[in-house]
Amino acid sequence: MVGILDLPTEIFDLILDETELFTYSPRDRYSNIYKYEFRSGLKIALACRQFYKVVLPRLYATCHVNFKETKDGYFAFHTPIRSTAAKYKAYRRHGDFVRNLFITTWGSSYYDPDYRTTIVKKCYRSVPELVGLLLPSFDNLRLASFDRRPKVPLKDFIDGIRLVLSSCKALKTLELSIDYTATDDLDALIDAKETGDWPANLPAAVARPTELRFYLQENIKGPRSDPVRLWPMELMDKVLGESCRGVKILKFSHDVAQNSMTRSQRKRIGWLRNVSDRRWWFPALEKVEMGMGRGTMWAVDEYLDVDFAQVKEVSLSQLRYLEYPDEEEVTVLLEFLDRCKSMKMLQFSFPENTTCLAAVLRARRQLPSLKEVRVLLAVEDELMEEIMEDFGGDYRGEVTQGSRYDPDETVILHLDSEEEDKLVPEMRNLVVS
Repeated sequence: MVGILDLPTEIFDLILDETELFTYSPRDRYSNIYKYEFRSGLKIALACRQFYKVVLPRLYATCHVNFKETKDGYFAFHTPIRSTAAKYKAYRRHGDFVRNLFITTWGSSYYDPDYRTTIVKKCYRSVPELVGLLLPSFDNLRLASFDRRPKVPLKDFIDGIRLVLSSCKALKTLELSIDYTATDDLDALIDAKETGDWPANLPAAVARPTELRFYLQENIKGPRSDPVRLWPMELMDKVLGESCRGVKILKFSHDVAQNSMTRSQRKRIGWLRNVSDRRWWFPALEKVEMGMGRGTMWAVDEYLDVDFAQVKEVSLSQLRYLEYPDEEEVTVLLEFLDRCKSMKMLQFSFPENTTCLAAVLRARRQLPSLKEVRVLLAVEDELMEEIMEDFGGDYRGEVTQGSRYDPDETVILHLDSEEEDKLVPEMRNLVVS
């Protein structure tokens, strides 16, 4: 009689494709949920040699490094702290399996370890130290993600990125999330400028990612009247410029957090300025996803050299800054879309109302290449009914459910009509997902 252990490895692969050995998300990828599910997967792997062979690549597909702030600097360690060194030793041994590397440099430790102990001394004190140790084994790395908070030394953060670019030929996606404080302090700007210079002792960049995710969170302390430089954009242009010539997908947002966020202050970003003559060039771009924060369009216009006329797909989120009853804010959206002469698909992600959608539909004759509009909505979002009520008479739709792997299951509506084909042949479908 054939038992489960007699099944071929390919069958186990199919079974494990339906089994979540561990999960992560931007909110909880470093939480106990990840640790618990990882340990469960390890138990499966240790059950027998055949399980071990199949599960091992999945267990080491993603490497998480979380640097925690302490009173003595910042360390890469996890609980229990004594297993930190063994964890990264295992990732080096199984480096061929690693496809994703997530590095965060934020989050204070909930306890201060005894820094005199040998255990703590084995932990890693900087991003370049640990990344430089791991990367030689990560020959098949596809995604590298860096998340920085203001207290972490800027040079450590940038050096970690350089190490990835200079050693990971297989890299396809680079994700950078930078939380910083706006400043016009001369020393800070000089430090940022010097940090951007490529060190002479480091090999040239070999990575050529096709997708770049770049998220900026700017913090303003008190009222600001004098202009300041958006130095992270200048810095990243120097560090990444040549490596990003082949980027086809760009995900970008620049949001500004301020103590007072009245409606008028949301629109005033005159204290930002670009004093650099350089512009970040993306000649191969085909798809853009932008969070429409306070400074996004300003940063795009001032720092990015993008031919939006060749972009085929556009996705927009953080629409709260555009969703007002009057037309002033929506005009910003329409002026941008008017530059996308080849746009075939437009997507709105989780809007709070139908303001942007209605504006695009009214102006659809100005978008001759547009074939499809999508609106992403969470399950049971009441906005779906409003969209159907407002636009259902002119467009037909179909509702489908999101996959079980999507924690925010989505609703998708496909809308078109014969009348619409007669009136607006350019815009065949309206999809609400």
